[in-house]
This record gives sequence, structure tokens and C-alpha cells, in this order.
Amino acid sequence: MPDNERQRWTLDPFLSVGPLSFGMSPDEVSQALSDVTAEPQRHTRSRSAAETVSRVGDGAYQEFGLKLHYRQERLAGVVVDALRGPQVSAEGMALVGRVPSVSEQWMIERAEAREPYTELSYMDADDLSCRQCARDH
Repeated sequence: MPDNERQRWTLDPFLSVGPLSFGMSPDEVSQALSDVTAEPQRHTRSRSAAETVSRVGDGAYQEFGLKLHYRQERLAGVVVDALRGPQVSAEGMALVGRVPSVSEQWMIERAEAREPYTELSYMDADDLSCRQCARDH
């Protein structure tokens, strides 16, 4: 999707991205996105051997370009599809659909001014990730 046709979201690290606040339930996420997309959230459920009820582990809005990760049925992570998801920015820097080296240089410069384990980093699939959140998994 061309950049000028994308939704514009802002990342507030550890708090929110666009209309989504970390810690929301799957139902709260669906409600928050109901004004953004008519697509329903699709869930992946899981259950451990000790549990009798399955839990939502992941959610997706495939056409809108979002993957959602839940921990104990609370929003813990958001992955934005670079081809069709919203444009997310932090401190005025576009984080989606950028040349990786440009985003990487921005992250390095930003990280030099901050404490360790509180910054964005790349995961294996070149997805931007919060080091603190990734360390907690």
C-alpha cells in the first residue's frame, strides 16, 4: 500500500501503538479497531495440559496487516505488515516500510542516548522489537 494511503499510528513505547494499548484484552482490541477496519480479529487459541480452558495466544487482521501477540489474554506485542499495515512512527521516524539500514541507524543513534534494555531492536525476521519485551519472553 502506498505510504500516503496508510493509517498513521504513533508508538508510545511500553504503553501503546495507535489505538491499541498494551494490556488490552482481545475484545478490547477488537473494539478499538472497529473504527479502523471492518475485518474481524482472527484468534489462535492454546491450552496447556494444566488448563481446562483455552486462551487467546495470537490475533490477526490479515487484510489490515496486523499480527497481535497476547500473554495471559492481554496484548503484549504488535507486528505491522510492511506492505499493508499502518505506518507507525516514533519520535517522528517512520518505522514501517523503511529501508532496514535507515531504521537501524536511527535505532543505534536513539539507543546511544538511552539506558540498555529499553530500546527497539531487530528480531530474526527483521521485525522491530522492544528489547525489554523480548527479554521478558
